[in-house]
Amino acid sequence: MKEILDAITGQLPAVIGGLLVAGVSGYLLWRNTFSNRRASAAAKFRATFADDLSRLRNSNDCPADILSPRFPAHEAAVTEYVQFLRWFRRKSFVRAWHQYAYHDREKNLQFLTQYSAKGQSVEEKKRRRDLAIARLNNLLSYAEHA
Repeated sequence: MKEILDAITGQLPAVIGGLLVAGVSGYLLWRNTFSNRRASAAAKFRATFADDLSRLRNSNDCPADILSPRFPAHEAAVTEYVQFLRWFRRKSFVRAWHQYAYHDREKNLQFLTQYSAKGQSVEEKKRRRDLAIARLNNLLSYAEHA
């Protein structure tokens, strides 16, 4: 037993170096895996909104009619993606989501009717369409640098 302790003590710098290399390698492996998962989640998040954003830009349909049926998918994408955001970006992301999807005073009341343009003038339809596009682009900006 004494021989083993003497051997370890004699090789202490090598043992410490080996532990440090193993620790750094483990951290780098974890970081790379997390970065890949975040990039995959960001791509999935962007893909959820891509068709709707394209329809908003290229269609004369009412924005609320385009967005309302897709609300459950949008909400699921937000819930899934928020966990991959850095802690300091989560609050502003959730604020952007609420600005897009919910009523100002009632935080749990879906309010996509803010984009409704039925019976409105052409200018008002364009303004509401542009508002929806701007808010969607704001949400998607959080997934650009993932």
